[in-house]
Amino acid sequence: MGKAGAIAYVETQFQLDLLNHYDPKQQIPAVVCTPALEYALLNTQRRSLRPNAVFSDSDAYEASRQTYALTRSLCEEIDRTTCEVFGYTGPVERISTISLFYYMKMFVDHMKVRSSQILSLLEQGGYDTLMVLPSEEVKPEFSIHPYKRGTTSAIAPIMARRLGMEIVQVAPALPAPEYPPQKIIARPEAAPKAVSPCLLIDEKSYESGPVPERWKQETGGDVVNIAEVMKLAAPTAAHFEKGRQLLEALRRNPAVQALCTWQGGSLMEVADPLLACLALSYIPRQVALSETTKAFSAFAPCAMLVSSMGVCVHENARAAGMKSFVYQHGGCAVRENPLLDYVWRFDADYLLSYGPGTSSYFKSWDHGNNIVCGDTVAMPHSVGAQQLRELERKKLSGREQYGLMFISTMQAGDMIFYSHHFSDFWYWDFKRKLVSVLSEKECECAVKVHPHESADAPLKPFMEEQSIDNCEIVAAPLVDCLDKAEAFAVDSFSTCILQLCLTTKPILALAMEEFFRFNPEALELLERRVELCRSEEEFLNRLKSFPEEETFNPDRLHNREFLEAYGLGEDDPTEAAIRFIQKTLSDVGRKPVEQGRI
Repeated sequence: MGKAGAIAYVETQFQLDLLNHYDPKQQIPAVVCTPALEYALLNTQRRSLRPNAVFSDSDAYEASRQTYALTRSLCEEIDRTTCEVFGYTGPVERISTISLFYYMKMFVDHMKVRSSQILSLLEQGGYDTLMVLPSEEVKPEFSIHPYKRGTTSAIAPIMARRLGMEIVQVAPALPAPEYPPQKIIARPEAAPKAVSPCLLIDEKSYESGPVPERWKQETGGDVVNIAEVMKLAAPTAAHFEKGRQLLEALRRNPAVQALCTWQGGSLMEVADPLLACLALSYIPRQVALSETTKAFSAFAPCAMLVSSMGVCVHENARAAGMKSFVYQHGGCAVRENPLLDYVWRFDADYLLSYGPGTSSYFKSWDHGNNIVCGDTVAMPHSVGAQQLRELERKKLSGREQYGLMFISTMQAGDMIFYSHHFSDFWYWDFKRKLVSVLSEKECECAVKVHPHESADAPLKPFMEEQSIDNCEIVAAPLVDCLDKAEAFAVDSFSTCILQLCLTTKPILALAMEEFFRFNPEALELLERRVELCRSEEEFLNRLKSFPEEETFNPDRLHNREFLEAYGLGEDDPTEAAIRFIQKTLSDVGRKPVEQGRI
């Protein structure tokens, strides 16, 4: 190691404030993890460093796929230990490998990317001292999402110790949170009464959408909130006690310890909050559910329609002779999105998808290269998108305030969704270039930010500081903005591209293969409606003159091939869904239970 002095690793504003208090002369450089922190140091004396790019942006997609095998191994070991501790075999065998794979994959990316970034930066910089800044105190909670800000700060000293660096604790480290005991909920003595044919539906779908009321009208049957059924399978004190034993077993497990070691350093303390949530909360509930067949058999034969549920829900429903369905809840099948593609349909019998093109895309997906160990996935069946049909019938009557509106489809996602997001700093740099282009246009412009846009992308203060008069930030839902602009530009493909195609306005889109893999059939249809740019440079250059007279080509603006194939589907998607569910129920007695599965 050289003698470059001290360096601090800063992940939150709280930590930056601590560093400023400790080092008021701002002599210690800071590794900043978000664009917001970099922006906060822009006009200060303190030097800021970005985490070293472990993978180039062009390699990000392939780099993410490399972590699938590691994720699968970790999930399998957690599930094996669970079965040992609970003395149980059955659906619970695949709790992590199936229903939690999405979160576990994010956690593995979290370990791999951040530890590699930190180690690379410390090695190349030749620093001899790391200033350790504690995370702000948070209330303990059971959350399977492993990305609470401040968690990767624990990785920095682990990597620094490996390099023999001196560790200086800037402020006392906070004690590890003690998770509160789980509340024991008494199980109801009997299931809710229901008239057949019954539809069990998750709370989100139960409270909104036309399906429950239409089911009652068209079938004469009842709709039951699955939350009420789940009470029949409430975990007992014995389940939570087994969970505590499971947590200790996972902490001692040599295989788990090995899988949580990266770049020569053990990251078990980083993994511990996730393991605690699994063992003390999620797994006991799933085991209790898998043991309580009466929770579903009381309603059989019936159907279960959910947006997403744990694996034991679907397995238990199947054992009771039920059929389970999941809704496609977004997206447009233009670009491969392995984790979300799987979440849409994990371990259910059927996926009710949007248009027929979406259904075909799922059927052709490479199941032999599945990112999880489940050998079956839901059978896609196209019913259409009810919200798109309703939006189509809505008359666009607002005044066009802007000549051009840019749609931000992403939220900060450097490693959190590493396989299908732009990296944080690349996206921040791109947005600044984009705003610069918009500022030179003669028309009024707008940037429609992502619904989850946060302080991690400090676009608004940047625009205010640059005194950009012809461009403003819009936070309203996109459905309320379709009549507000003369033309649209978008940086990637999500549900928003379907909504934009409902208009007859020019659309410019960025399609970068460095970050994504595209569905060629969908892209071919989309290009008949949308003007595509294949690189950042091409997109920004084209934006300078977009829209222009030739972009108002009626043949392109009125083309609906992509919209019909990948979005709208049936004229009445709700009726189509109910009709398909009814037919499936009527076939239960005449076909093998596994008939609907690929």
